[in-house]
Amino acid sequence: MKIAIAADLHIGANKFGVSDDKWRAPVVELIDYAIENKLDAVALAGDVFHSRRPSPADQQFMYEQITRLNNEKIAFMGADGNHDDEVAFDSTSGTWAFFNSLVWARNLPMSYEWGDTNFVFLPWVTLQGYDIEQDSPLVDQLENAQAAALESITKFLKPKLKSVLIGHAMVSYAGGTELAHSPNLQWAGKDVVFDYDALAKNFDAVFLGHVHDPEQLGYVGSSQPTDWGDADQVKRFVVLDTSDMSTESIPYKS
Repeated sequence: MKIAIAADLHIGANKFGVSDDKWRAPVVELIDYAIENKLDAVALAGDVFHSRRPSPADQQFMYEQITRLNNEKIAFMGADGNHDDEVAFDSTSGTWAFFNSLVWARNLPMSYEWGDTNFVFLPWVTLQGYDIEQDSPLVDQLENAQAAALESITKFLKPKLKSVLIGHAMVSYAGGTELAHSPNLQWAGKDVVFDYDALAKNFDAVFLGHVHDPEQLGYVGSSQPTDWGDADQVKRFVVLDTSDMSTESIPYKS
């Protein structure tokens, strides 16, 4: 199967004063590509919306794009990012209307088996989502949430199936000593951070959202520049062929 994977669409952000149509143009490109190339699925690695309370117009736009996929029998799936998430179980995710998706992970991971491939979806990790005791120091809470999330996603692994992780997360490299970075990312020690190697060793392929720089290992990158610092980046989405686990990067023309 072939699946297009995109991340960090941030619909509704409209940076640099651009119009709705111009800001949303890469999303239309993504759906056009999936339809024209008869892909099997489109997956989004979080931060679909810029706000967990998107405007009715932004919700309608995404509904129309998902409907285009449904009409062509192309599956739609993914996971919440930190801009989408419910934060707690008694609040509402910005993606609440994605009822016609094949699978969409909110708060906790989910998996879906498709042929010989097992897709695991990791939404942005929150302390509330994993019922982490909040009387301990914050650093301990974050470590406990990271351990709980890692245990949760590895439980979905199937030894006889290829495994693909699609999610929204912050990672570190080089044994946990170097954080992933981008010009527009501010990390203040209050988010769960995964060791990238701990993720990669368990999965045949890892596709993440959150860091907008597509040159960072494991990250797909955003669909639009969201700060002057990444204005010269070539924004893109990725097409994965699960038959041989090969990938192709497709630049957004817009």
